[in-house]
Amino acid sequence: MAKLSLNLIKKLAGKLKKPVKYIKEQISKKAAKNNVSSQAYLVKWLRDEGIGCQTYFNKLNPAIQNQISGLAQRNIETKKNIIKKVTSQRIFQVKNINVTPQGKLINATMISDANKNANLYPELYLFENSLREFIKIVLSKQYGQNWWDTHVNKDIRNKVAGRMQKEVLNPWHGKRGIHPLNSTDLSDLTNILRSHQSQFTKFFKGVTGGLTWLTQKLDEIYLTRNNIAHSSPLKNQDINRFHTYFHDWYNQIAVIEKML
Repeated sequence: MAKLSLNLIKKLAGKLKKPVKYIKEQISKKAAKNNVSSQAYLVKWLRDEGIGCQTYFNKLNPAIQNQISGLAQRNIETKKNIIKKVTSQRIFQVKNINVTPQGKLINATMISDANKNANLYPELYLFENSLREFIKIVLSKQYGQNWWDTHVNKDIRNKVAGRMQKEVLNPWHGKRGIHPLNSTDLSDLTNILRSHQSQFTKFFKGVTGGLTWLTQKLDEIYLTRNNIAHSSPLKNQDINRFHTYFHDWYNQIAVIEKML
């Protein structure tokens, strides 16, 4: 079996500007941690640093070569997980639209209002859809997959059925989603939460007002939500309120996630 190559270790030490003794210690330590031979970890490290070592690799027995392949695969999976984590933590920003006023029909005030509404829309989207997921998960666990038919107010179900039927009659247009909950609006979600207070209250322990803390916020932002949906300008105080309430809910989600 090929021994550790002092020449390759010196190359690694030179590139990393570390003593040879330090490199040897790290090889031994990392090899033990990864449950592989020192020779396998040396090759892995050399390759990571872009130092050629194919001749040395070819002299190793097949078992050690397999260890190196396993280390390389783990390296790929680690990088994928890091990319996935970074992507999931990426902060998104809505860019202002690039247009200029056009006489009477599109003026500067209208463009300014559009940008204000546009920057609020992602929070509205996340607010409503996270509520839908919250409701769906909790009521599915409590009542089973048919909870919509058995535990939702008939008026809400009829209204949603009408909306879904219109989508069937207009197949050229994209659908809101398969589940009826996707065709509800904010007031419907609030009513469902209130109708099943006993199922949702436990997620707001320690919060003053319990579930009411959330439903009151939803009542207050309902008009703001409608203004956004119907392309009406918002006052700064309405925008600020919505920002605050969304981030209050967003922070509470961190608590809820641990309990789902």
